[in-house]
Amino acid sequence: MKTLSLNGGWTGSTNDPKRQFLGTVTASDLPEVRVGTAIEVHFESGETRVASAAEHGVYVLHTGKQRLTLNRLTCDDAAMGGKSSQDDTQAARWTAVVI
Repeated sequence: MKTLSLNGGWTGSTNDPKRQFLGTVTASDLPEVRVGTAIEVHFESGETRVASAAEHGVYVLHTGKQRLTLNRLTCDDAAMGGKSSQDDTQAARWTAVVI
């Protein structure tokens, strides 16, 4: 799997359907996505009601030119611990794993 290192944060509350992640690429395993590229990540789902967990939707990273489906998007800073609360709207280091 290919990974992207990102710096950024989420906008909006966790239950906002227009919530998005805004950031920049700080490292890339993908030659077509360069360091410094501005990105957005959105959660996309086709239905409001779903039949199973596999049908909930996907996170999609947009570079302006490309649309990349993600297998995983995790906050590296939160994984290190030591935070009393998680505010994912503050800029932090993230790892995106592209399908």
